[in-house]
Amino acid sequence: WIIRGNAYDLTEWASQHPGSSEIIEQTAGTDCTSLFESYHALSRKPVHQMLNKFFVRPAYTEEQDVSMMWPWEETPIYDELKERVKDYLAGRSSKAPKLLLATWYPFWLTLLTYSIWSWLTQGRFLHAVLLGVTIWYASGDAVHSGSHFAIFESPGLNLFFAYSLGWLHATPAAWIRQRNLGHHTYTNTLKDPDIYHHDMSCLNHLGWRNHAGVEKQPMHAKWRYVCIPFTMLTGVVPLLVETSFWLLAEVSETCRALNTYPKSVVLDWERNLSFFQVGLTMILMSLATYAHGFFIAATPFAVHGMIYHYFTQITHVNEASHELVQGQEWAMHHLRCASGDFGRRSRFWQFATMGLNMQGPHHIFPSLHWFHYMAVYRILQEVLSEKLPKTLADQSFAQACKNWAMFLEKLNATEEPPNAKTD
Repeated sequence: WIIRGNAYDLTEWASQHPGSSEIIEQTAGTDCTSLFESYHALSRKPVHQMLNKFFVRPAYTEEQDVSMMWPWEETPIYDELKERVKDYLAGRSSKAPKLLLATWYPFWLTLLTYSIWSWLTQGRFLHAVLLGVTIWYASGDAVHSGSHFAIFESPGLNLFFAYSLGWLHATPAAWIRQRNLGHHTYTNTLKDPDIYHHDMSCLNHLGWRNHAGVEKQPMHAKWRYVCIPFTMLTGVVPLLVETSFWLLAEVSETCRALNTYPKSVVLDWERNLSFFQVGLTMILMSLATYAHGFFIAATPFAVHGMIYHYFTQITHVNEASHELVQGQEWAMHHLRCASGDFGRRSRFWQFATMGLNMQGPHHIFPSLHWFHYMAVYRILQEVLSEKLPKTLADQSFAQACKNWAMFLEKLNATEEPPNAKTD
């Protein structure tokens, strides 16, 4: 395990890790600096000193990745933000408030169960739409917040929630690779798996590019004509297609070439569970198609995909989020990459997006429940309003969508791409 340029042997510690052994086992042999720093950001334990007894040697250059992409020896801004957020949390839990645990989560899980039953048995259009919405609010939050250990105090309960309830939104084991190990570590760099979501290289690049560093293809100029149908695929393509590429990468050269997820250790039980969950999803879709036709079967996943896309992609895919600065702190990089955040003072948008309208706070404090993001945003404004005026300026959902569309137009439909810096 590489952390801050040093190699550690955490084998014996894995079973004692308070955050469960899974994350340590999954990241063996990788540079997990940003994961270590962000998931321990709110810990009051001396986690850096605790690492010392597991020290092996300085890491070789070829072993380092995140350790070399951002400076880690001194992080004064991140350190101040961590202390401010800890002060805010004094006497509070960083996880979901008890009121949400007693109302919000039972409501959406009950509605999800009803929606699946009514979709399969009655096949009405409104039932299919309702299922798409409940996949987002129930299954989506289960795998997203659960895999970030942000709902319950118990790490095991978080993982159980994610793996058992999140599979209609995304196959949980694949989600952890795509989002937690990939996107959260490498946001808006060419190692970010999300950059390649809509390029559709397996379909002759029928789609669009989200980053100036991705090679421009002739088909990208037609992005406006496929925009709506492809945004509907935002959920189901990672759920079935990208997960299959990841699962089959070890046995298929083609899948290995198409797999964009970062290096990780795949546990046997994860692989078996993922195959089961992908198969179960396909069985449910086949049953709905047989009973009610393809349109009713596809509607929940199209509705879910649209919600998923417009509540998440627009925050990172815009010109301001790609104006990156070399040599800045990791936390500052992630805050800049969330320049499309919107409705930061709105409880409506906070609940509608389950906090994903504020991805800046989410990325630098991933184990903090989304209910707290508005308070963190106020702290960010107090500390960084002069350093990041464009990033922290509040905007509406409509303005964020407009900035997303304008950026994609420059990136795909014009001859010269915008001057987005890469790192």
